[in-house]
Amino acid sequence: MKALSIKQPWAALILSEGKNVENRRRGTDYRGHLLIHAPQKVDETTPFGVIEPSGTGVILGVVTLVNCTKVVSSEWHEQGMVGWYLKDPIVFAKAIPWRGQLWLFDVPADELQELM
Repeated sequence: MKALSIKQPWAALILSEGKNVENRRRGTDYRGHLLIHAPQKVDETTPFGVIEPSGTGVILGVVTLVNCTKVVSSEWHEQGMVGWYLKDPIVFAKAIPWRGQLWLFDVPADELQELM
């Protein structure tokens, strides 16, 4: 399954608070289920406060990536960026420890099942 590392608190906002766009400099042709991984490094420039340490270095949930576009149609989409439009967020009952990578990366389904 494909996964994407998104710094906290943005990962939590996508899964729990209705943030339906991830802003990136470039898009992808991939569409479908996308695991949300929160890397160890936290974005401390946001006004959303400190994230618990248990919320980093883990896969937190899954969303569906439905579109990548520069056409802004969400309050979360930053002008000039490619908006990765997301829907149907599901937070896992238990965070799954995982080492992230840059860009989209693969998480083998059998390894994921073992850890769930």
